[in-house]
Amino acid sequence: VEGFNADLRTFVDKYSQLNPEFDASRETFEELFIDFQTKRSRAQERIFDLHFEAKALATKDEWDKVVKFEKKALNEMLRPRKQED
Repeated sequence: VEGFNADLRTFVDKYSQLNPEFDASRETFEELFIDFQTKRSRAQERIFDLHFEAKALATKDEWDKVVKFEKKALNEMLRPRKQED
């Protein structure tokens, strides 16, 4: 997950540099987005792999506690955020 956070920061930095450049080509933007999408997909696959590895190693009671935490975390992520001025 930390590696993905670094990838996200890099993407935002590169996009922030490209966006104000009026002569930046569409291809440059497309390459940036494709590269980030590839990294995001790999990170997602790794998270799913870890999820199922953990499930295979956990008892039912342990897994029920994990699911409870995951539901709470997902609900928090889906909660609307206030916009900062």
